[in-house]
Amino acid sequence: MARVLIVDDEPSVREMLGVLLRRAGYTCESAAGARAACTLIDTLAPFDAVVTDLTMPDGSGMDVLRAARARDPHTQVLMITAYATTEQAVDAMRQGAYDYVPKPFRNAELLATLEKALEKRALVDENRALRAEREGDALGIVGSSAGMQRVRDLVQRVTDAPSSVLITGESGTGKEVVARALHFSGQRARDAFVVVNCGALPEALMESELF
Repeated sequence: MARVLIVDDEPSVREMLGVLLRRAGYTCESAAGARAACTLIDTLAPFDAVVTDLTMPDGSGMDVLRAARARDPHTQVLMITAYATTEQAVDAMRQGAYDYVPKPFRNAELLATLEKALEKRALVDENRALRAEREGDALGIVGSSAGMQRVRDLVQRVTDAPSSVLITGESGTGKEVVARALHFSGQRARDAFVVVNCGALPEALMESELF
């Protein structure tokens, strides 16, 4: 289920939004202001969406927007704003917010807007997973996690480097898979790829066998 951060300096609004969103099936965290929200964004796993007031005593919803998008560019940010700050909310959308809901708002309106925002997030995640899967198929490296994507990115960065590449890691972590991807994705593909089981070689013979 989607994780949503609620940011508002009014306790009654935070409580109301928390009840509303939890009843709708969302997992929620709440923050009493921009600073607390930025701290949660920096320390917890990325949120799927953030519902934030635009104007607060200790900062702006724009601060929350920037922090959320710096943590995860695909986090959907929904601004809640008084009519007097609609122009600011539109500016926030230009800077990456998904949408804004003017105060006072109807619960159904807020839920519908949030649902659309999360549908966009789900579509982005699906596209990222499909792209990672295609790239993984090309390299022979499967998996769509952030860690596996970093491995693929690193392989693509060094694939044509003329230097020797040392791959380290525990047994069974896929060193040979990465080595094979590195070899066949670049200029080395013209040469033979030879696998040697070093663990099966006596130490006295290893140097002569390899060099």
